[in-house]
Amino acid sequence: MTELPDLTCLSHDEKDALIRALWAQVQLLTAQVRTLAARVADLEAKLGEPPKTPDTSSVPPSQGKKPNLADKPKREGPRKGSLGRKQGNRANEYVTNR
Repeated sequence: MTELPDLTCLSHDEKDALIRALWAQVQLLTAQVRTLAARVADLEAKLGEPPKTPDTSSVPPSQGKKPNLADKPKREGPRKGSLGRKQGNRANEYVTNR
C-alpha cells in the first residue's frame, strides 16, 4: 500500500481491517527500530574501547600495527648479489672441475 485509500468510500469493516494492517506494520517497524538501536549502542560502545594488539589479546603478531618507518632511498643500479656468494648467481655456485 503506497497511498492511503479514500476513507469516505470504505465501509466500517474495511476501515477496521485497514487499522489492523497498519497496526501490525507499526509493531513490526517498532521491533526493527529497537533492534537497530541496540546494534548502534553496541557499536558506539566499541568505539571507545582501545584497539586489540598482539600484546593485549590473541591477535597474531602479523596483524599488529607496524611502526612508521622512514622512506628508504631508491636504489641506484642493479641489486647486489646474495650474501655468501662472490657474484650472487647460481652459475658460480656449482663449479665442476673434473
